[in-house]
Amino acid sequence: MLPARFLSVVLLLSVFCLNSMTLAQTSSHQNGENSELIRRIQKGTDPQALLQAGSSGNTKFVPLLRERLRHDADKNNSLTPQARMALAKLGDKQEQQALFCRVASGNMNEMQVGLSHELPYVGGWFSIQILDRVIRSELATNPRPVPLPPDLSFAPAQVYAREVAHKMFTDIPVQSGPAIPSVQQWNEYFNTHKTELSKLQPTGEGVKFSPDACKGGKVRKK
Repeated sequence: MLPARFLSVVLLLSVFCLNSMTLAQTSSHQNGENSELIRRIQKGTDPQALLQAGSSGNTKFVPLLRERLRHDADKNNSLTPQARMALAKLGDKQEQQALFCRVASGNMNEMQVGLSHELPYVGGWFSIQILDRVIRSELATNPRPVPLPPDLSFAPAQVYAREVAHKMFTDIPVQSGPAIPSVQQWNEYFNTHKTELSKLQPTGEGVKFSPDACKGGKVRKK
């Protein structure tokens, strides 16, 4: 009969080997997924590949996204918007600042796209700070108009921001039905949860959250 100490060592070695095999299999699977995602990004015709890379949290995709930002594989199907969003989500300060400026001083279309589509994707404390300023009527109060058909119009920026806040934070108390948070409800929620919200990534550290940093929807040149 084998000594108990020997059996314990054998058991520990078995557990170690099993864990090592599991880690190796997981790593191999992840590498395979990354290789496929890299291939899709390099192909340059799959917008979801760029957004997936941004959501991965893996900054190793940044050089590929920047390359996609500089060069379109298909001139008729530019992936520039998705590349910008993905880079901003991965913490690129230049793209975060540019997104802020599109909301803060862009035209009505830039403002609406930034609030309704780009900020919810990028998320984090970065997006929350912009939404808060818009809801408090500190930003995007008078965006430049764009030509529209007679039967179409833009809502005020504050409405888009409140709608997005409702989608991002479903625990904000609102009335039943399609109601969105009032300014007061948002203020109460923001002030109550500010500490935990400020820890959400990306934080937007280094971004100038001031209209003075922008001109015509772009980052003001120094």
